[in-house]
Amino acid sequence: MNLQELQNKFQDISNALNIESIKEKEKEIANQLKDPNNWEDQNLLNKLNINLKAYQKQLLNLQEIQDGLEYIQAFHEEISEKEIQDALESLNKKINDLEVKTLLNQKYDSFSAILSVYSGAGGDDAEDFTQMIYNMYQKYSENQEYQTSILECSLTESGIKHISVKIEGPYAYGNLKSEHGVHRLVRLSPFNSGNTRETSFCLVDVIPIIETDNSINLEPQDLRVDTFKSQGPGGQSVNTTDSAVRITHIPTKISASCQSERSQHQNKENALNLLKSKLTHLLEIQNKKEIQDIRGENLQNSFGSQIRSYTLHPYKLVKDHRTNHEDNNPENVLNGKIDGFIYSYLKENV
Repeated sequence: MNLQELQNKFQDISNALNIESIKEKEKEIANQLKDPNNWEDQNLLNKLNINLKAYQKQLLNLQEIQDGLEYIQAFHEEISEKEIQDALESLNKKINDLEVKTLLNQKYDSFSAILSVYSGAGGDDAEDFTQMIYNMYQKYSENQEYQTSILECSLTESGIKHISVKIEGPYAYGNLKSEHGVHRLVRLSPFNSGNTRETSFCLVDVIPIIETDNSINLEPQDLRVDTFKSQGPGGQSVNTTDSAVRITHIPTKISASCQSERSQHQNKENALNLLKSKLTHLLEIQNKKEIQDIRGENLQNSFGSQIRSYTLHPYKLVKDHRTNHEDNNPENVLNGKIDGFIYSYLKENV
């Protein structure tokens, strides 16, 4: 792609993003943070700060791209062709990252998300793979400056059986919804003496965090509340008391958990809100009017249903089977560099 084509592409994306609107949102949030009436609500302040940083980062990226394009145009005769091509390639990647925002226009795309990873077929390898996939999303969230907190974690000697994480930040759900599905790992197993090649699976589930109203009415007799000790991915107990709470909606068998707070009461309140969010989302995507009509998604967590494969042996490749997007650097991908997969999915599902 030459300079003129890149300039035209950047102009189209800038118009679609509406820079003035971003500036207005930034100013509005800054004013909310200055309002003393909001200073007592810590949750609100956290959300406002997360959103403010996101808008400021977006404006900074737009300015950096604009400056880069202007620099190449002004000094193209004084720098080498290789430097120009390297700069254009770097700018094109930044522009693609911005383009993702223009593709996130569905109802819940701008919301925060709950991401869960479940170990599937493969025994110890699958539990270790679940840990690897959790780490991948944790690093991706850090790169995006999202705030994460563990809602529930079930540990084993080999890794993680199941983990749910709350990911807060603008467009967290829109970015991560492409990750929903079965992920497959092929590698030489570190868990058997023969070091043979093994295949293992894990299931990733992503839902938006929906601020529910009173339209979701949950009867106390339909709820089962369990308490347990919270754990972290490192194996340690986060709290020594049974402060973590899991609430199960008995008719649908859908549950939500929270262990991020020290208070059992606060964890219960958060778990109930998350359960309502799950039920609201499922009511909508399954086009149902009543909670009892919801059916849980039965997605087989094993061979044949994977959306993406991570091959570490006999060759190195990560491939998305929906878009055919590939990356021959699995270590990079597992280190949180999944932007290319997200971009390809969103482009294909416009």
